[in-house]
Amino acid sequence: MKLYWLAINVKNITAQLLYKKCGFIDEDVRKIGKKGALIIMSYYLKERVCERFDNRIKKCSLVFSK
Repeated sequence: MKLYWLAINVKNITAQLLYKKCGFIDEDVRKIGKKGALIIMSYYLKERVCERFDNRIKKCSLVFSK
């Protein structure tokens, strides 16, 4: 299983709702970033899904790095 983390500004309600809808969980952890308080969210991937997810990320990275 793999665990992915992300941080979202507490004022960005739209992003919070989107990530929750996609399966991210609010870890009830708050940090202070350059632009204010951040919500820490996590997402767990099972083994079989991880390889496909990693491949998608690699493909996206290649597209954005060009």
